[in-house]
Amino acid sequence: MFHYAKLLNLVINSALIYKILTLSLTIFVRIGMFLHQIYPHNSSLPFPLFNNKKTPVKDE
Repeated sequence: MFHYAKLLNLVINSALIYKILTLSLTIFVRIGMFLHQIYPHNSSLPFPLFNNKKTPVKDE
């Protein structure tokens, strides 16, 4: 039974780590999108993920 509890603890820990990683990733992506909204025409931003869209944004 001790082995099973150890395995369960490992699964819970890995799930917690996975949750924390995905949460930090979504926070980073939101910060990147927010920065991209602030500086839409700056091509020197270190976000190639958000700069590869060549469609010009028209502000009305």
